[in-house]
Amino acid sequence: MASASVARRYRGMDEHDRLVEGEKMLAMYNKGARLSELAKAFGYSGNTIRNRIDQATAARIAPTVDKYRMIQGEAIDTQLARVEEQLENVDRFLLLAVEQKDAALIEKGLAQRLHAIEARNRVLMMRAKLFGLDMPVKAEVSVVVTTPIDSAVDALMTQLQDTDA
Repeated sequence: MASASVARRYRGMDEHDRLVEGEKMLAMYNKGARLSELAKAFGYSGNTIRNRIDQATAARIAPTVDKYRMIQGEAIDTQLARVEEQLENVDRFLLLAVEQKDAALIEKGLAQRLHAIEARNRVLMMRAKLFGLDMPVKAEVSVVVTTPIDSAVDALMTQLQDTDA
C-alpha cells in the first residue's frame, strides 16, 4: 500500500523507473544537453534533473568501486600473508643465530626482522587507505579559555552577590 502511494508521488514511477529515466538524462547530458534543455524535455526542475543524473552516476560507479576494492583487498591479504611468513622465517633464523651465539648473524636477523615489520606496516596502511580507515573523524569540540582576568571578574561578581544577599 505504501509503495503505491510513493509511486504515485513520483508520477507512477518506482525506483527502477527513476533510475532508467536518470540514465536517459545522463546519456543526453553526456552528449552536451544543458540542464535547462533536460528540464524541458522531461518536465522536471533543474534540481530534480541534477539529482537523477547524480543517482544514475552513483549507480554506475558504486558496483565498480566495490568490485575493485574486493580485488585489491584480496591482493593485500595475499601480500600480508607473505610478509607474515617472512617474519616467521626471520624469527626462526634469529633462534638459530642465538643458539650458535653468532653476533653477526643475530645482527643480520634483527635487521631483516625490522624490514619485515616495516613491510607489514606498509601493507596494513594500504589496507587502511583502501577501506577508508585512515580518514579523519570529525569531532565537535567546545573549548573554554579562562584568563586570570576572567577569574578575577568572577571573584568580584561572587563578592558583589554575597554583599547583596
